[in-house]
Amino acid sequence: SSWAVNSYKCAVNQMQDNWVSVQFEVADAGMGQIALYNPHFKSFVAMTNSEIKGTGGTKLTDEGHFTVVDMGGNIALHNAKYNRFIALRSHGSVDRSGVKDGDAIP
Repeated sequence: SSWAVNSYKCAVNQMQDNWVSVQFEVADAGMGQIALYNPHFKSFVAMTNSEIKGTGGTKLTDEGHFTVVDMGGNIALHNAKYNRFIALRSHGSVDRSGVKDGDAIP
């Protein structure tokens, strides 16, 4: 599988150690949920009422809690606070899905 970093198409096996912006640790957010933490920027991924962004700090709130939904080989990440999934748009930006329950994949 391939994807793009800074507009350069690359395969998963071409990831470089210095690509710190795309590396995340999976943290236990409790109650069966996870959080994505970037140790270089010391920031969690968070969903707000309008966007997906970094928290800009190490404090984890429910905006950074995601349920992993098994898609049979792939996963989807659902945030219960906003009842939305993380979504990647065709132009490459990260966004939120429309309002969807965790068992109603967009």
